Amino acid sequence: MPRVFGLDLLRCVAVLMVLLAHTRFFLRPVLPQAQALSIFGFLGVELFFVLSGFLIGGIALRDFSTGEGGASLRAFWIRRWFRTLPNYYLFLALNAVLTASLGGEGQGGSLAYVLFLQNLAWPAPPFFNESWSLAVEEWFYLLFPLVTVLLMRLGLEMRKAVLGALGTLLVLATTARVLGVLTGTPSWDDGVRKVVLFRLDALMVGVLGACLSAYWPQLWTRLRGPSVLLGTVLFAAVFWVYFSVARNGSIFARTLLFPVTSVAVLAFLPALSQWREAAGSLATTVRNLSLWSYSLYLTHLPVRQILISAFGDPESPTSTLGTSATLFLCAAFVAISIASAAFVYRFYERPMTALRERFAR
Repeated sequence: MPRVFGLDLLRCVAVLMVLLAHTRFFLRPVLPQAQALSIFGFLGVELFFVLSGFLIGGIALRDFSTGEGGASLRAFWIRRWFRTLPNYYLFLALNAVLTASLGGEGQGGSLAYVLFLQNLAWPAPPFFNESWSLAVEEWFYLLFPLVTVLLMRLGLEMRKAVLGALGTLLVLATTARVLGVLTGTPSWDDGVRKVVLFRLDALMVGVLGACLSAYWPQLWTRLRGPSVLLGTVLFAAVFWVYFSVARNGSIFARTLLFPVTSVAVLAFLPALSQWREAAGSLATTVRNLSLWSYSLYLTHLPVRQILISAFGDPESPTSTLGTSATLFLCAAFVAISIASAAFVYRFYERPMTALRERFAR
């Protein structure tokens, strides 16, 4: 499948947002306002979710168009697992080693992490906390094609089966989230945002985009201009709510802020998915960061942990790091994270991904 520059750009922006958000742990001692960067961690992951739903939805539409549901389902899962699981298990093991050697809260041997159960319907433990979003994605990879194939076997033609699976999982996740908030007191972040059962709808919004693009291409093309305007307005609303509302006590923030954000991302996809090519050194950098994005998402927090162990935590009351040293540590965090991601991609992720076609035949 040829790469689309606009989607590479979105993936690049997403991972840089996450990286930028986590620089606040270095910057807050010298610039307390850096805490506001936390919004980019939220937005970066939401971009990843909708983009994944859009791309995987498109792949599923092509794979299942032959009507060979069972064979297509097996091939689909093998390709996704070779794309995602090797990196995941590598960094699960690495985090376990780091936790054991450097200290910290750990559950490295837990079977829950192996089976992506660490945050299925409950908050994730502190260990390998960034894995929460990967668990959401893996459950999406499992459930969406499975429900689609089951509906096809019940006699629905492919388009209706896809739309049925889309509607089923969208309603399930939204209903679960609303009921969870109304019947309990979950926090906005760990209790709602990072729980698989409450977040599958974000990826289904991306699948909706894939369906619009595949089934109504003329409408998708015409939406380029108006939808960007809509997305800009929605993102402005998301920023306002994020900084103006006490999210842990707000029913709106814990239920509707997430789909509003997903639709804001979706609104940019008609334009970005049709921006197919770009040239120049900046475009090359965007493509590289897009390729390295999965590894970068997984490397940057272990890099932070190692740097803090080696040089001290700038946020510790006993820290002796001055402003210059803290800023240098922050710059090193960004640079080493990107370099490590490039290394992991080149020598591990890409070779493992290349194996998938051999086993998916």
